[in-house]
Amino acid sequence: EPGRILCIDSLLELYRSDLVALDYMRGDESYKKRFAKESRRVYRLRVSAPSLSNRFSHQLWTKQFELKQWLRKQTGRTPLHVAS
Repeated sequence: EPGRILCIDSLLELYRSDLVALDYMRGDESYKKRFAKESRRVYRLRVSAPSLSNRFSHQLWTKQFELKQWLRKQTGRTPLHVAS
């Protein structure tokens, strides 16, 4: 599996270069628990301009995020913490 070999080789190179942290992106997939020694909180800031179209776009994004959190609860996964 060339893709897996390249991925492992890349991780080894990062490890040898005194890597401090590596973000695998996305959510809480199971492979992250195998690689991580400890969890770190990541903050994401969302800013939108006060125009009508941007406010509408932000409202759509907010409703989509709330739906995802509800689905996470329904499937037994931990919802994301949202700072107000």
